[in-house]
Amino acid sequence: MFKSGDKVLYPLQGAGIVEKIETKDNGFGLRPFYVVNLILSGMKVSVPVMTAKQSGLRSVLPFDEMQKAIAEFPELEAEEEPNWNKRCRKNLELLREGDVFKTAAVYRDLYKRNNIKLLSSGERKIYLSARHMLITEIMLSCDVSKEEAEARLLETI
Repeated sequence: MFKSGDKVLYPLQGAGIVEKIETKDNGFGLRPFYVVNLILSGMKVSVPVMTAKQSGLRSVLPFDEMQKAIAEFPELEAEEEPNWNKRCRKNLELLREGDVFKTAAVYRDLYKRNNIKLLSSGERKIYLSARHMLITEIMLSCDVSKEEAEARLLETI
């Protein structure tokens, strides 16, 4: 269970800070919700406490683990799917899991693909989501600015 002030990652939305836990009526009665303030957009999302784990909400990696993860990004294995539609679905599923290594593999592969040939609009959206998730988690984990997080991410590619 998270508490106010915890740094968390919400898949496809990015990293943020649990602002508070509030009780809301969701149509099925009163339920507790995490109110997460996403750091770059300033948007607030409410995540039901009961389903937070299933939705992928997790703690941001601690600094030392993030440093190790960043160092491992270039070595990550990824399967190359030639069919763009299957590739998009698979990449989106990987992002929904919220795993930093899977997100990094998706980002790296789409980054390289974009340098060879422009991405389709669907792949571009997935690429930008992966980039956003990684940058915001690096920002909170390493306590750095957006620009420094971007630079650290690009260094690994």
